[in-house]
Amino acid sequence: MHESAGTAECWFLMKGEGISTAPRLIAKELITNDSCDCDPGRRGFALKFRKHGGVKLTLQLSVEQGSRKNNDPNPEAEVNNDVWYHAAGTWKEGEHRVYLNGKLVSEDKGNQALPLKDVDNDLRIGGSFAGFRNFHGIIDEVRIWNRALPVNEIKDNMKLGFGPLLGVSPNGMLTTTWGQIKARFE
Repeated sequence: MHESAGTAECWFLMKGEGISTAPRLIAKELITNDSCDCDPGRRGFALKFRKHGGVKLTLQLSVEQGSRKNNDPNPEAEVNNDVWYHAAGTWKEGEHRVYLNGKLVSEDKGNQALPLKDVDNDLRIGGSFAGFRNFHGIIDEVRIWNRALPVNEIKDNMKLGFGPLLGVSPNGMLTTTWGQIKARFE
């Protein structure tokens, strides 16, 4: 990912905490050691959970370039088992936000070192590149955007599903026209 801004969003249903204290929903991060807290090579992002008060898992966004910048845990971002939630994390120069069911639950502003550096590791859904921090549950409708979506678009995406979400209108585009021509002669 080469962009200096972005959004990661998905629907999820947790089926228990599992064994990880920081399970990932969506992550594209470079982690070169197991502890991950002192690694100077850390880069990327993770829409993840963190233990809040040692009891509940709290939704959190981690944006990294050499050092971690997490949103502070917020009790409003706590989630329960067997309930569907929509999660979104947005980042752009100097700020990142976390939304749960379209509500802003965490925001951090400052001079965070963005843009994100290139991260060669694959995008992971439900875990981390290092093979741990797995999410215990169901993840659906994952979307990655190369811009920080405003809250009204996040709320619209929650309601729309995938059908109308296209970057461009296909009407009159070459692929649509070619598809129509091909269908006529088959």
